[in-house]
Amino acid sequence: MGGFYIAIGAWMHVVVSEMVDPFVGSLCFPAGLLFVSLSGSELLTSNMAYGIYPVFINDIRKSIRLHSLSKIIQLLAISLCGNWFACSCVAYFAFTTGICENAMLPLLILKKTSQNASLIFMKAIAANWMVNLAVFQYTCAKEIAHKALLMWIPIVVFVVLGFEHSVANMFFLGVGVFNQNITFALYFHNIVPSLVGNFVGAVSFVFTQCLMHAPTLTKQVV
Repeated sequence: MGGFYIAIGAWMHVVVSEMVDPFVGSLCFPAGLLFVSLSGSELLTSNMAYGIYPVFINDIRKSIRLHSLSKIIQLLAISLCGNWFACSCVAYFAFTTGICENAMLPLLILKKTSQNASLIFMKAIAANWMVNLAVFQYTCAKEIAHKALLMWIPIVVFVVLGFEHSVANMFFLGVGVFNQNITFALYFHNIVPSLVGNFVGAVSFVFTQCLMHAPTLTKQVV
C-alpha cells in the first residue's frame, strides 16, 4: 500500500499546484508519506534505509551473511514490485479520470525525462536523504500532530527543490506512458537512476546517523 499512498499524495500535489499554486501543492505532497507511516505500509525508499540498518549497528562480520543479504534483497524486491504495481494502478485510474487535462503534469513529465542520468542520480540521493530524515523525525515525536509536522518539513523541501523520488516518479511517468507522452525508454531513463540514487541516499543517511550516534547504538547492541 505504500506506493498507493505516495501516488495519492503525488496526484494531489499536481492538482493543487494547478488549481492554487505550486508551493501550496508541495504542502500537499507529504500527506502520502504520512499515510504510509500511520498505516504501517511498506515503502521502498524507506525500506532501503531500514533494511540495511542492522548491518550498520551490529558487528559487520556477523551481519553480512548470505542469508542476511538475501533477506535485504527480498525485502527491497517485494517493496519495489508492490510499490510499482500500486503506482501504476493509481496512474491508470488518474489517467482515466482526466488528470492529463492538467497543464502542469506534461511539463513535469518533460522535465523529469529530459535530464541526464547523472543529474537524476544526484537529485535522487538528496530526495531519499530527505525522505528518511522525515521518517526519522517522525519516530522521534510522540504526539501525532508533532509527528506530522516533523515529517512534513523535509518532504516539502525535497518537492520544492525538485529532487527525484523513484516511487513518486512511478506515478508521474506512469501517467505519461498511459497518455503516450513518453515511451518506456524515457520512463526507465528516469526510474533506473532514481532507484540507484535513492538507495545511495538511504545508505548515506543510515551511515551518517550511525556515526553521529555510535556510542548510543553500541550500548543498545551490547
